[in-house]
Amino acid sequence: MARWTESELVALTARLIDIPSLSGAEGALADFVVAELRPQCPPCDLVRTGHNVILRGPSRPERPSILLAGHLDTVPPAGNERARLKGGMLHGLGASDMKAGLAVMLALASSVDWIRARSNLTFVFYECEEIALEKNGLRKLFPDDPLLTQQDLAILLEPTDNAVELGCLGTLNARVTARGRAA
Repeated sequence: MARWTESELVALTARLIDIPSLSGAEGALADFVVAELRPQCPPCDLVRTGHNVILRGPSRPERPSILLAGHLDTVPPAGNERARLKGGMLHGLGASDMKAGLAVMLALASSVDWIRARSNLTFVFYECEEIALEKNGLRKLFPDDPLLTQQDLAILLEPTDNAVELGCLGTLNARVTARGRAA
């Protein structure tokens, strides 16, 4: 079981930032994630579907099931493609959304004692979160892997400044017509 220091997590996050992963072009980052997760197998199962990667630990029915998920893609670059440390802060494309979360997921996966874990753990690294919902990697995975939707707890490691965020699925424009008499 590996223990990760803060500097090791920062270095891993910087490596992730430096791997381009624009929405729809996450292949190189998915390759990196697979290479990092491969030492967990066995006892884990590692599956790659397109640019989506799933690591599933051994399962026992008496244990609760927990899913940790994060998206691989970034928005388009704006001169911020490379990681840089400035004033104790790591900057770069996707640093907080969501490559720091991916680094935490990779560190956790390498630190788990899979046999003695108290939960059935699944890690999902998915494509195309930053673009249209119909391209979202989770939407592609759910129909083919119903176990993903049958979890006791799912945690998305995308930062939200410690606020609960239920999702950014776009906007709704509606016209409401109410019939009746004024009170």
